[in-house]
Amino acid sequence: MSGVRRSPPPGQGSPASSASSPPVPVTVRLDWGDPAAVDAWLRDVHTQASDAVEAGKDATRPPAQRELGRRAARRIILQASRKLAELFRMTEPHPGEKTPPAAEGAP
Repeated sequence: MSGVRRSPPPGQGSPASSASSPPVPVTVRLDWGDPAAVDAWLRDVHTQASDAVEAGKDATRPPAQRELGRRAARRIILQASRKLAELFRMTEPHPGEKTPPAAEGAP
């Protein structure tokens, strides 16, 4: 994918790691200066959020009106949650970096 730069996964003890879920290694970084990359990132965020919301709606319907069932809805929500966490980590500055590269020189 153009517009993304490779970066190492977060180190041990980083905010990305937690006791409740394993860290998702970040291998790419969003290039805010590439409109196509930002557009693709936004579409992916929208898709993942929509999947989680729709699965949540399905899981909270009365049992006779559910299409997915609780197990499938839970799987979809967990997958979307992990992917959203990965997408948002793509936007974090690297250690020691004060501002994202595209923001440098911005008014």
